[in-house]
Amino acid sequence: MVHRKPRSATSATLQYEPEADVLSVEYARRTPIDHAMEIGNLVVHVSRNGTPVLVEILNASRFAARAHTLTKRRPHRLAVRA
Repeated sequence: MVHRKPRSATSATLQYEPEADVLSVEYARRTPIDHAMEIGNLVVHVSRNGTPVLVEILNASRFAARAHTLTKRRPHRLAVRA
């Protein structure tokens, strides 16, 4: 398991489970999960008021490879605000 600690209170926590090939992105650690919705290869866990708490990306290695291929074709420009 690979675990990234958040840098600040507003950061997300990332966890990768190689045996299951699942990448988890946790946005609100102390918020109780009410229910989950499966959308393709995503499982979105939400709070009672509908705020996403945890997103699981199933088949994460395939997702990452596809994302890498797409970003190589379309370079992104970052908007910097002063």
